[in-house]
Amino acid sequence: MHRTAPIPHLFKDRNLCGHERSYRANGKAFLNYPIGIHSLLQTANFYFCLLIAGLRLNMRWNMKRSLVITTPTFILILGLFTSNLLALEYTFTSIDFPGSTDTWALDINNNGQIVGYYRYLYSDIEARQNGFLLSGGIFSPIEYSRNTVAFGINDKDQIVGHYSTDGTGAHAFLLSGGSFTPILREFMSGAHGINNEGQIVGSYYNGVLHGFLSPGGGYTTIDFPNSSGTDPFDINNKGQVVGYAFYSGICGFLFSEGTYSLISFPGAGETGAYGINDKGQIVGFSSGPTGTYGFMVSDGIFTTIDFPGSSRTFAFGINNQGQIVGVYENANGYHGFLANPIPEPPTMLLLGTGLVWVVGLRKKLNK
Repeated sequence: MHRTAPIPHLFKDRNLCGHERSYRANGKAFLNYPIGIHSLLQTANFYFCLLIAGLRLNMRWNMKRSLVITTPTFILILGLFTSNLLALEYTFTSIDFPGSTDTWALDINNNGQIVGYYRYLYSDIEARQNGFLLSGGIFSPIEYSRNTVAFGINDKDQIVGHYSTDGTGAHAFLLSGGSFTPILREFMSGAHGINNEGQIVGSYYNGVLHGFLSPGGGYTTIDFPNSSGTDPFDINNKGQVVGYAFYSGICGFLFSEGTYSLISFPGAGETGAYGINDKGQIVGFSSGPTGTYGFMVSDGIFTTIDFPGSSRTFAFGINNQGQIVGVYENANGYHGFLANPIPEPPTMLLLGTGLVWVVGLRKKLNK
């Protein structure tokens, strides 16, 4: 059935995502390897070809010139390579809705606006939850019904999520221009992501958990091949969808141009993909023997997202500036966070030094 939120105890068994077979979906190949390994092999192949090309070029010169040019060429190649392999670093800021017991930050748009939900004590024996919008440092509650969760926001301030009432389960909604519109009212459902074209992804339950894509009005079902359940969580402005599926355990996936690709954090038992930006950078979290951590994968390279001092960290949303929102757990409960990437001056300095050497020495050798 549809869950109130992508909470960490969703992960129960410890089976690795299966990679033993390949399938076709919508007439296109279903890729059954971890996306990070494939992209890393492509990257390594590129730099190997670049190195061979450089060596062949050096052979045209005499030995003296070859020895001179090899050093800066190596520096340049090293700079390019390390700029892809070095992990990003982040500064973290906690997000706590005033007076709440728990706060979950689930998405961030390119304007820096953040949505999620918070829990509060309604009475001595009952806790409830409302969605929120954090914009310009100001929290605004989002309440459609008794229990409301805001999952996604686009750059047009349109927000999607789900609400629930007594005995009826969860139902998806769209909030646009101050008006709430129910989505897939005939099912238990939740809307999780929306892009600037108004395309919405989420899931519904009719005995089996299915994903859906709603371009407005109707909807198209999204089912990961040979899985027992599919839950899409975000869609970018290129129409690429990420989420998770119950397939030989719990696996993240990318759905792009009709092709499914598994996303598996190296060494993890389960992986879920929850956010994607227009650069194709994906965030989520993984669970394994060493704990539960958020991650960001870019060009096949995984970076761990771990809030300092937390027992568990979950990454849910990323914008085009690389800002990440998510949740961390400590002894006081669950808290939202914003992670801002830190530039890497040492890597760029190394790359710049290599470029200066190459340009300068080439001019000298051409005299």
